[in-house]
Amino acid sequence: MHRRLIVVVGPSGAGKDTLLKRWRERLAPAAPLHFARRLITRPADPLGERHEPVTHAQLQALRASGALAFEWQAHGLAYAVHREALAPLGRGEWVVLNGSRDHLPTLRAQAPGCRVVEVTAPPALLLARLQARARESADALQARLRRETAPVQPDLTLVNDGDPAECVRALHAWWLAQQR
Repeated sequence: MHRRLIVVVGPSGAGKDTLLKRWRERLAPAAPLHFARRLITRPADPLGERHEPVTHAQLQALRASGALAFEWQAHGLAYAVHREALAPLGRGEWVVLNGSRDHLPTLRAQAPGCRVVEVTAPPALLLARLQARARESADALQARLRRETAPVQPDLTLVNDGDPAECVRALHAWWLAQQR
C-alpha cells in the first residue's frame, strides 16, 4: 500500500510547493493521485502552500484522538498529516505528501515502500527564493541554508533551477512509469 505514497522533500526554496501546484493543475480530474493537505502551526498565506493552520493545542488533541498519520517539527513549526489523507492508498490510488528530509527516516519506518522525490536547486537560487518570501530575518535564512540533513536516497531527483514546467514534466513521466 505504501508504495503508492510519494514523499516530496528538499531544502526550503527548492520550489516544492510550486512544482506540486503545477503538477496538480496538469492532472486530469479523474487521475488517481491525491495531494495530502498538511496541518502547520503557521497562519494561512494566500501566496504560499494551501495548508490547514492549527495551534499546538489543536495538534495535541488530534494526536491524542489518533487522527494523525504523520507529524514532525521543522524550522520552529509543527507539521502533521491527517490519517484520512492517506485513505486513497487503501483504494489503490496514489498520495503525494510534501514532507521533511529530517522526518524521512521516521516516515520510511512508518510507511515502508514509500517513494521519495527530492527537489533541489543551487544555494544562490535557494537564498534568492527565500529572500523573496520575506518571511524570516537574514540570520534565519542563513540557518535554513546551513541546515545539515541526512542523505535522502531518493527515487527521483529534480533540479529546479530553470523552467518549473520541465521538472513537472519529468515528475509526471516518472509517476506514470511507476504505475507500470
